[in-house]
Amino acid sequence: MLQSSLLVLAMVLLGDWTGPKVKLGTPVIDALLAGDSVATRLKAMLLPAIVGGILGGVLLVAFFAFSAPSLPAGFLENGREFSPPIYTRLLYGGITEEVLIRYGLMSFFTWVIYRLSQKPGAETGAHCYLLAILLSSILFGVGHLPVASLLSVELTPALITYIIIGNSILGVIAGLLYWRRGLEAAILAHMLAHLVMIAGEWFM
Repeated sequence: MLQSSLLVLAMVLLGDWTGPKVKLGTPVIDALLAGDSVATRLKAMLLPAIVGGILGGVLLVAFFAFSAPSLPAGFLENGREFSPPIYTRLLYGGITEEVLIRYGLMSFFTWVIYRLSQKPGAETGAHCYLLAILLSSILFGVGHLPVASLLSVELTPALITYIIIGNSILGVIAGLLYWRRGLEAAILAHMLAHLVMIAGEWFM
């Protein structure tokens, strides 16, 4: 628990340091702290976040349905038996993972790519964000492999591919939202995607 808290704190500090340098951040929280109009910031992010979350959830449900026949039976059975509570999926997945991956890692990657590819003072290029989204999304997927290894006797190529690509799908959507609408949009989309996936599990 202490290690997880320290990791989150480290990513918050990393995001605080690198995010503003490449115009990434938390517009709703910033407006709230500054006493500005929160409603204006919310209006700008709500629709993209809702669309992104629903789209991400539908894509993940479809990708699971496509991949399930090739996944280890033990992984599928254990996944159903040991599925985390809804509040854990929403709070840890929606908030903690977004702070770690988007606010921390993606901000850092964007800044590093900017420093390596552009002159100081230049406007941050789209390629910086897109490469950072790709890198952080892949790492997001790879980061789920230890959990998958606990649910399956072996990590088959099909399972590894499913875990990395499946999580990267949501990672790309959340990354785009973080870039264009702020961390709060990515958090909301991540939560909605989990709700869609939970609904999908009930019908599958």
